[in-house]
Amino acid sequence: SALKSVNVLKQNEFLYITGNPELKSWPHLGIYPGYTWTLSNRFSASAFLNYVRDFNPMQAFYQPYADGNGVIRQIDNSGWSQDFSTGISISYYPIRNLQVQARIRYNNTQISGMVHEHLNSLPWSIDINYYLNQFYFGAYLADNGKNMSTFDGTIYKSKHYYYISAGWGNN
Repeated sequence: SALKSVNVLKQNEFLYITGNPELKSWPHLGIYPGYTWTLSNRFSASAFLNYVRDFNPMQAFYQPYADGNGVIRQIDNSGWSQDFSTGISISYYPIRNLQVQARIRYNNTQISGMVHEHLNSLPWSIDINYYLNQFYFGAYLADNGKNMSTFDGTIYKSKHYYYISAGWGNN
């Protein structure tokens, strides 16, 4: 409901924002098939496909404001947005106590309407865990690639994400 406000708010010294009382909800389609193949208790692989499409979604656009001294962000229903991703995940135990999981996916994001943008990215991750009796030790590394907001077309890049872990468990 805040996005339907007609009030103009000053976000900072250059940006003003307003809503749109005529904003409407929009149809959404999501398809998420997947398949897991287990060769043995030491190896499995999964494949997936995700498809999401929004028809005439909410989208932000910017125009000059305040006699050219600022910019105003307005919102309207416009065009379509589409997210498509496909990928694989593999889990492997090269030796009894060592588990390696790797994931890679291809992402394609597109928007049309007042803002036309598209982005392709290839995020991946690897997760390694070693189990020693009741203790475990792990390491994880991921690159989330680039992402795009279907709201305004903003493209952002995450830094690599990593961690190491150790712990103890008893039943």
